[in-house]
Amino acid sequence: MIGRAVAFSLALATVSPAFAAAPATKPVVAKPAAAKPAPQIDVEKTGAIHSLAVFLNCAHYGADVSGARAWIAQSGLKEAPADLAKPFLMGKPGKVYCGSGDTGDLVIASRDNGSCTVFVGHADGNGIVNAFELWLKQNNFTFKAPKTIKRKPKSGPETLTRDYSIKGDGGPWHAVITLAEPGNARFEAVMTSYRNTKR
Repeated sequence: MIGRAVAFSLALATVSPAFAAAPATKPVVAKPAAAKPAPQIDVEKTGAIHSLAVFLNCAHYGADVSGARAWIAQSGLKEAPADLAKPFLMGKPGKVYCGSGDTGDLVIASRDNGSCTVFVGHADGNGIVNAFELWLKQNNFTFKAPKTIKRKPKSGPETLTRDYSIKGDGGPWHAVITLAEPGNARFEAVMTSYRNTKR
Protein backbone atom coordinates (compact mmCIF):
# COMPACT_ATOMS: atom_id res chain seq x y z
CA MET A 1 0.00 0.00 0.00
CA ILE A 2 1.21 3.47 -0.79
CA GLY A 3 2.68 5.18 2.19
CA ARG A 4 5.86 6.25 3.90
CA ALA A 5 7.23 5.90 7.41
CA VAL A 6 9.60 8.43 8.85
CA ALA A 7 11.41 7.40 12.04
CA PHE A 8 12.99 9.85 14.43
CA SER A 9 15.52 8.87 17.10
CA LEU A 10 16.38 11.15 20.02
CA ALA A 11 19.45 10.39 22.14
CA LEU A 12 19.67 11.55 25.76
CA ALA A 13 23.15 11.67 27.26
CA THR A 14 23.43 11.83 31.05
CA VAL A 15 26.68 13.15 32.54
CA SER A 16 27.33 12.31 36.19
CA PRO A 17 30.03 13.90 38.40
CA ALA A 18 33.26 11.93 38.85
CA PHE A 19 33.09 9.49 41.73
CA ALA A 20 34.12 11.20 45.06
CA ALA A 21 35.84 14.02 43.23
CA ALA A 22 33.33 16.72 44.01
CA PRO A 23 30.15 17.26 45.92
CA ALA A 24 27.18 15.59 44.33
CA THR A 25 25.62 17.78 41.74
CA LYS A 26 22.52 17.50 39.70
CA PRO A 27 23.12 15.32 36.62
CA VAL A 28 23.30 17.25 33.39
CA VAL A 29 20.95 16.08 30.69
CA ALA A 30 21.89 17.02 27.18
CA LYS A 31 19.15 18.53 25.08
CA PRO A 32 17.76 16.10 22.53
CA ALA A 33 19.05 16.56 19.03
CA ALA A 34 16.62 18.44 16.84
CA ALA A 35 14.63 16.07 14.69
CA LYS A 36 15.29 16.47 11.01
CA PRO A 37 12.19 17.45 9.07
CA ALA A 38 10.64 14.68 7.03
CA PRO A 39 11.77 14.79 3.41
CA GLN A 40 9.21 16.40 1.15
CA ILE A 41 7.59 13.96 -1.22
CA ASP A 42 6.82 14.92 -4.80
CA VAL A 43 3.33 13.44 -4.95
CA GLU A 44 3.08 13.72 -8.73
CA LYS A 45 6.35 11.88 -9.48
CA THR A 46 5.88 9.37 -6.69
CA GLY A 47 2.30 8.78 -7.81
CA ALA A 48 3.50 8.05 -11.34
CA ILE A 49 6.00 5.46 -10.12
CA HIS A 50 3.60 3.71 -7.75
CA SER A 51 0.59 3.77 -10.04
CA LEU A 52 2.50 2.41 -13.03
CA ALA A 53 3.87 -0.44 -10.91
CA VAL A 54 0.33 -1.32 -9.81
CA PHE A 55 -0.96 -1.05 -13.38
CA LEU A 56 1.75 -3.31 -14.79
CA ASN A 57 0.86 -5.95 -12.21
CA CYS A 58 -2.77 -5.72 -13.32
CA ALA A 59 -1.72 -6.11 -16.95
CA HIS A 60 0.52 -9.05 -16.02
CA TYR A 61 -2.39 -11.11 -14.70
CA GLY A 62 -4.51 -10.48 -17.79
CA ALA A 63 -7.48 -12.83 -17.78
CA ASP A 64 -6.33 -14.55 -14.57
CA VAL A 65 -8.95 -12.79 -12.46
CA SER A 66 -8.48 -14.89 -9.32
CA GLY A 67 -4.71 -14.39 -9.47
CA ALA A 68 -5.10 -10.63 -9.86
CA ARG A 69 -7.51 -10.39 -6.95
CA ALA A 70 -5.30 -12.50 -4.70
CA TRP A 71 -2.39 -10.16 -5.46
CA ILE A 72 -4.51 -7.04 -4.86
CA ALA A 73 -5.76 -8.39 -1.51
CA GLN A 74 -2.18 -9.18 -0.42
CA SER A 75 -1.14 -5.60 -1.21
CA GLY A 76 -3.22 -4.33 1.70
CA LEU A 77 -6.04 -2.70 -0.24
CA LYS A 78 -9.51 -3.31 1.16
CA GLU A 79 -12.46 -4.55 -0.86
CA ALA A 80 -15.11 -1.86 -1.27
CA PRO A 81 -18.78 -2.55 -0.48
CA ALA A 82 -21.07 -2.96 -3.49
CA ASP A 83 -22.57 0.54 -3.32
CA LEU A 84 -19.13 2.20 -3.39
CA ALA A 85 -17.79 -0.21 -6.00
CA LYS A 86 -20.60 0.34 -8.50
CA PRO A 87 -19.36 3.61 -10.08
CA PHE A 88 -15.88 2.17 -10.65
CA LEU A 89 -17.24 -0.95 -12.37
CA MET A 90 -19.57 1.10 -14.61
CA GLY A 91 -22.36 -1.44 -14.42
CA LYS A 92 -20.16 -4.49 -15.06
CA PRO A 93 -19.67 -7.38 -12.59
CA GLY A 94 -16.47 -7.39 -10.59
CA LYS A 95 -14.75 -6.27 -7.40
CA VAL A 96 -13.18 -2.99 -6.32
CA TYR A 97 -10.33 -2.46 -3.86
CA CYS A 98 -9.41 0.85 -2.21
CA GLY A 99 -6.65 2.48 -0.23
CA SER A 100 -4.99 5.85 0.26
CA GLY A 101 -1.57 7.30 0.95
CA ASP A 102 0.77 10.16 0.20
CA THR A 103 -0.36 10.31 -3.42
CA GLY A 104 -4.07 10.38 -2.66
CA ASP A 105 -6.66 7.69 -3.23
CA LEU A 106 -5.80 4.46 -5.01
CA VAL A 107 -8.61 2.31 -6.41
CA ILE A 108 -8.35 -0.91 -8.42
CA ALA A 109 -11.41 -2.18 -10.28
CA SER A 110 -11.12 -5.85 -11.27
CA ARG A 111 -13.91 -6.89 -13.62
CA ASP A 112 -15.02 -10.46 -14.03
CA ASN A 113 -14.10 -10.30 -17.75
CA GLY A 114 -10.41 -9.87 -16.87
CA SER A 115 -10.00 -6.14 -17.39
CA CYS A 116 -8.30 -4.19 -14.64
CA THR A 117 -8.50 -0.43 -14.04
CA VAL A 118 -6.28 1.58 -11.70
CA PHE A 119 -7.49 4.99 -10.45
CA VAL A 120 -4.82 7.25 -8.92
CA GLY A 121 -5.31 10.48 -6.99
CA HIS A 122 -2.05 12.22 -7.93
CA ALA A 123 0.36 11.23 -10.69
CA ASP A 124 2.58 12.95 -13.21
CA GLY A 125 1.01 12.10 -16.56
CA ASN A 126 4.15 12.53 -18.66
CA GLY A 127 6.03 10.34 -16.20
CA ILE A 128 3.45 7.56 -16.56
CA VAL A 129 3.38 7.67 -20.37
CA ASN A 130 7.15 7.85 -20.80
CA ALA A 131 7.84 5.07 -18.30
CA PHE A 132 5.09 2.86 -19.74
CA GLU A 133 6.35 3.16 -23.31
CA LEU A 134 9.92 2.55 -22.15
CA TRP A 135 8.78 -0.58 -20.31
CA LEU A 136 7.02 -1.84 -23.44
CA LYS A 137 10.17 -1.37 -25.53
CA GLN A 138 12.47 -2.94 -22.95
CA ASN A 139 10.23 -6.01 -22.77
CA ASN A 140 10.00 -6.43 -26.54
CA PHE A 141 6.34 -5.54 -26.96
CA THR A 142 5.34 -4.02 -30.28
CA PHE A 143 2.93 -1.10 -30.47
CA LYS A 144 2.11 1.83 -32.71
CA ALA A 145 1.51 5.40 -31.62
CA PRO A 146 -1.63 5.28 -29.47
CA LYS A 147 -4.97 6.66 -30.58
CA THR A 148 -5.63 9.84 -28.64
CA ILE A 149 -8.88 11.47 -27.61
CA LYS A 150 -8.96 14.89 -25.96
CA ARG A 151 -12.06 15.89 -24.01
CA LYS A 152 -12.86 19.32 -22.68
CA PRO A 153 -16.24 19.16 -20.94
CA LYS A 154 -18.26 22.22 -19.95
CA SER A 155 -17.65 21.31 -16.34
CA GLY A 156 -14.85 19.24 -14.92
CA PRO A 157 -11.23 18.76 -15.91
CA GLU A 158 -9.85 18.40 -19.41
CA THR A 159 -8.65 14.86 -20.14
CA LEU A 160 -6.41 13.19 -22.68
CA THR A 161 -6.84 9.47 -23.38
CA ARG A 162 -4.24 7.27 -25.07
CA ASP A 163 -5.41 3.89 -26.37
CA TYR A 164 -2.55 1.43 -27.01
CA SER A 165 -2.89 -1.74 -29.06
CA ILE A 166 -0.01 -3.99 -27.99
CA LYS A 167 1.36 -7.31 -29.23
CA GLY A 168 3.47 -9.75 -27.27
CA ASP A 169 3.44 -11.81 -24.06
CA GLY A 170 0.83 -14.38 -25.00
CA GLY A 171 -1.19 -12.40 -27.49
CA PRO A 172 -2.54 -8.92 -28.21
CA TRP A 173 -3.75 -6.70 -25.40
CA HIS A 174 -4.78 -3.11 -24.84
CA ALA A 175 -3.82 -0.36 -22.43
CA VAL A 176 -5.93 2.77 -22.09
CA ILE A 177 -4.40 5.65 -20.13
CA THR A 178 -6.54 8.69 -19.32
CA LEU A 179 -4.90 11.72 -17.71
CA ALA A 180 -6.62 14.74 -16.19
CA GLU A 181 -5.26 18.17 -15.41
CA PRO A 182 -3.47 18.08 -12.04
CA GLY A 183 -5.40 19.60 -9.18
CA ASN A 184 -8.80 19.56 -10.89
CA ALA A 185 -9.82 15.93 -10.62
CA ARG A 186 -10.27 13.38 -7.88
CA PHE A 187 -8.23 10.97 -10.01
CA GLU A 188 -5.50 12.44 -12.19
CA ALA A 189 -4.72 9.10 -13.87
CA VAL A 190 -6.96 6.19 -14.86
CA MET A 191 -5.30 3.17 -16.50
CA THR A 192 -7.05 0.11 -17.92
CA SER A 193 -5.62 -3.12 -19.32
CA TYR A 194 -7.69 -5.72 -21.12
CA ARG A 195 -7.19 -8.59 -23.52
CA ASN A 196 -10.58 -8.84 -25.14
CA THR A 197 -12.58 -6.34 -27.17
CA LYS A 198 -15.29 -5.91 -24.55
CA ARG A 199 -14.53 -3.74 -21.54
